Amino acid sequence: MLFARRKRVDPKELRQNLARLLIDLKQFLRWVSLSRRRLEERVRRYEERLVITENPNLRASYAQEITSLKSLIIRLTQIEVAVEMLVLRIETVLTAKLLSYISPVAKLAAEVLRELREGAEELSEFTVVLDDLAQNAAEISSRGMYLSNDELFVSASGEAKKILEMARKAAEAKAEGVISQ
Repeated sequence: MLFARRKRVDPKELRQNLARLLIDLKQFLRWVSLSRRRLEERVRRYEERLVITENPNLRASYAQEITSLKSLIIRLTQIEVAVEMLVLRIETVLTAKLLSYISPVAKLAAEVLRELREGAEELSEFTVVLDDLAQNAAEISSRGMYLSNDELFVSASGEAKKILEMARKAAEAKAEGVISQ
């Protein structure tokens, strides 16, 4: 019986795949940022209308819309901060040419992106992209496992939780700043 030999991944190809993921993350980040700014502009317009409008039903409708938009803004801010952190980590790995960290940083990205996707059910157009990015990151991680130490993989899950927690706190802090203005 013949055994299939597992083809070793070329480190150069792995770095290129990680660089493609980085580009995709940066494009996604721009889209999220643009969407967040548009929602913030809508909130400002609704707040202006809320002050002017005397109809109580219309005022209630504006207030409800403002509340739901602010909730979406907080969620987008959280996604934005988490993806920015991933971008920084991936850029560090690529710039320093740390081959043994390619797979762990890709695994970290996959975990963070999956968690962001699960918490963004109300943002259906973003969940599709988050799924695709997470899948790409997971593929890079699995292909580059032979370059990494096992100890690096143990901390990826804890690191993902730290990133998500920091993103949540940053989003809440930014939301408090937007609300108080």
